[in-house]
Amino acid sequence: MNEAELEELRRRAEGALSKPARYGPDVDVTQFSVPPSPASYEEILRASSHLLASVGVDLSGRGSAGTYLQVDEEAVEIEVRTSGLRVLNLQQALEEGIVDDYFWRAVPVTPTSTPRLRSSSVEGRATW
Repeated sequence: MNEAELEELRRRAEGALSKPARYGPDVDVTQFSVPPSPASYEEILRASSHLLASVGVDLSGRGSAGTYLQVDEEAVEIEVRTSGLRVLNLQQALEEGIVDDYFWRAVPVTPTSTPRLRSSSVEGRATW
């Protein structure tokens, strides 16, 4: 997806942000703040290793194709140990042009879209 197409999506979504929700309660997404980035991978492991292990997360990484740890909406650790395997966030996939046929086509952004959907398309966050 080229810059002009992305800009057109952003423009439509920004115009739709001020419109009330068609279904359900209207949500003013401007009243919410973006949470701070999570701690580093090492800090998370120090603080949560016993919790991660208790739910079956193997922290050694032995025998796995890689490591992926996400906190809220942010990937804090991505390590690939297998040739040919790639893990990209949405922004990276858009920059490489490998999701152009799918991006915002399944759920178009319109004035009747949900507030969260309209907000997501404007923010351009690195969604995973």
